[in-house]
Order: sequence, then C-alpha cells, then structure tokens
Amino acid sequence: MFKLSAGITLAFFLVGICFAAPAPPVQGPEYIGNFEAVSKAGVRTDLERLKGVVQSKIKALGYGGFETFTEYSGARSPVRFSSADPVIFVVRFSQGADPQGLISIKKLTVRKNNRISMNVTSSFIGMSPRNVSDAGNISYNAQKYGTEFFKIIPITPLPPGEYVISMGADGSLFGVD
Repeated sequence: MFKLSAGITLAFFLVGICFAAPAPPVQGPEYIGNFEAVSKAGVRTDLERLKGVVQSKIKALGYGGFETFTEYSGARSPVRFSSADPVIFVVRFSQGADPQGLISIKKLTVRKNNRISMNVTSSFIGMSPRNVSDAGNISYNAQKYGTEFFKIIPITPLPPGEYVISMGADGSLFGVD
C-alpha cells in the first residue's frame, strides 16, 4: 500500500514539474542606461528624461568667483513619489559593469524655474576652486536583478525634493513629496 501511494505521489510530482509555468522574465528598461522606478507592488514607472546642460556663471566680473553647474529645465518633475514609500530603481546595464562607480543619485536645487546640480564653485577671482559635484549625492545599494539589470536602492528614505539619477549629464528626474 505504501509503495503504491509513494509511486502515485512521485508521478504527480513529475507531471507537475513538466507542466509548471516558467517564472516570468525579469522586466526593466528597454535600453542600457535607462532607469525605471518600481513600487513595492511591482508597478513600473518611467522617469522624466532630460539632457543636462553644463553652465558656468561668473559673479561680479570674476571678482566674486564663479560656479559651474548642470541645469535641467523646469522647476518640478511631473514624475512624483511619496516620501512614505521607498523608491527602488531598475537600470539595464552592460555585462561586467559596476554600477557603484557609474551611477549617481543627487538631490537638486531649484533656481529660477530650473533644477541644478552644482559641480564647481570658486571664491574671489577664481581662487581656491572647490569640486562640489559630490554634494547632494544619495548613498545607495546596487543589487543584481536578472541577467541584464540592477536594482538601485537608496540606503535611507528620500526626503521631499527634486532628484536626478544618472550615468552622466543626461538624467532621469523625479520628485518626492
């Protein structure tokens, strides 16, 4: 009796393996370097994509120093997230690349109806220029996600503001309320 029930159980198990549905494929952005946000429920959201324009501004004919910044048009992104919900990003990446050295998440400053990220500032007549491109950077963890993607997960919740996640001057922008 035991052998018969064990044989039937094994037969059902093998049939179940043969007809089991394959796992759904991992989904993410279509192109390398593009970002999407993914909610806890698995809802994918495209981010606002803009080209950043690098600008320099001289203050008081150079006597007041200068600043160089990357500017994105518009004061507010149409893509919004709640500060109460964690935001996770997915990026398609080429094989073997390390996202930690290539991707940055930055909080932006709104100035004159545009969003800016400071790069370099200088005081009197260009004396003592300072590289401030790391100012406003958000720390994150990167986790492999399938074979072509990485999940980018901010370490701490993002406070309200405007943000850019990028691999260079072109950015994927969003806001947190």
